[in-house]
Amino acid sequence: GSGRIGATLMATDDVAFLDRLVAVVRSQLAIDAVFVTGFDSGAAMAQRFALESQATISGVAAVAGHVWPPLIERARATNRSLSVLLLFGNDDPQNPRDGGTVDYGNGLVLTTPSPLATASAFAQLLQCTTQLGATATIIQSTSWHACRNHTQVQLLQVDGLGHHWPGGEPTALPPDIVGPYEGRLRATDAIWRFFNQNKPATRTN
Repeated sequence: GSGRIGATLMATDDVAFLDRLVAVVRSQLAIDAVFVTGFDSGAAMAQRFALESQATISGVAAVAGHVWPPLIERARATNRSLSVLLLFGNDDPQNPRDGGTVDYGNGLVLTTPSPLATASAFAQLLQCTTQLGATATIIQSTSWHACRNHTQVQLLQVDGLGHHWPGGEPTALPPDIVGPYEGRLRATDAIWRFFNQNKPATRTN
């Protein structure tokens, strides 16, 4: 997952496994670009894979999950080029809007950055020079452009959304754990548009 826990407990190399998976698929299919996405711990794993993979990853979309901040800092030496979309709910108790300490149960207490801090770290990694902001109904968008190799970073923050995949089925946990559901934004559609806009052959910024 995020790189904070798991690997030392399970003695597994998730990044190497996914690298091998990409290599096998590439050997069987004609693939122009690889994008990764995920939710919660899957969002953390998607970001970690994009930062550590030996394959060329064109972009990552993460819903309701952070990567461990030191992994972004460590990637500065690799000159990574990838576009990043982060989507968070402003009412997600698992990922507070302003960051902070979160009790995940079973004795696991972690300090979580704010969504803006994670997005800003990616923008610094990719040497972005232009930051824009926009608000539309329930969505606040912050985006960074003029990044390395025409990539971009975008943060979407959704009012009234807790720890759910918006536009999909609500997370099957009590509201006091995951917060409210808001489905007017369809995350799958937003991610598909973002990936299509950032295919290597169509990058224009």
